[in-house]
Amino acid sequence: MPSRLIVPALWAVRVFIVLWTAMALANVIGPRWIWRITESWRGVREPSSTYFVIRRVVGVAMLLAAIVVMGIGVLAR
Repeated sequence: MPSRLIVPALWAVRVFIVLWTAMALANVIGPRWIWRITESWRGVREPSSTYFVIRRVVGVAMLLAAIVVMGIGVLAR
């Protein structure tokens, strides 16, 4: 019976990886846009440019992690 649970779990992991990759790309391409959507309501003023550089670096790291996870998934087949 565990095989009935494996297929939905694999789909959930795929959806998670797609969302992860989309957020990482958004952070790399437009960190200010993501900040406005997610965190601007908390701040009185916009953070420094260093904050956005760090968000870009973290976005690249997230993209690399997603690529590694997808690569592991391909190799496991």
